[in-house]
Amino acid sequence: MKFVEFVNRVKDLSDESIVDMIEIICEENDEEELYNHMEHVANLASEIADHYKLNQEHAYLTGFLHDVGRLIDSDEYMKILKEYKVPFDHDQEQVLDVLHGKVAEVISREVFQIHDPDICQGILYHTTLRKNPSEFEK
Repeated sequence: MKFVEFVNRVKDLSDESIVDMIEIICEENDEEELYNHMEHVANLASEIADHYKLNQEHAYLTGFLHDVGRLIDSDEYMKILKEYKVPFDHDQEQVLDVLHGKVAEVISREVFQIHDPDICQGILYHTTLRKNPSEFEK
């Protein structure tokens, strides 16, 4: 799916919750397996957050959105990251799949207007990691 198509579809579904929007888009694009994975990770993240006394709602949303970038055609990843000025290691251009987390963070921030640093950082670094992660990211 092209990024612009995704953005337009989200606008069409603006009366729905984020989770419902993604479920509809996944169904429309034969990505039910991806949706099930995102939902599973979201539930696990919420359980882990509960155990460590962290914000369960934020953990659920982070877990749910961590792979939303996989809905976008990987041949658009570099263009999206450059347009939104998201830093990346140029070696990662050789393995575009690793950049889906960065694209997922752009979608979360720019399309869904999620600006909570814990959520955005958790999504952004879920494949590439970083030094000194927050307790939430761990």
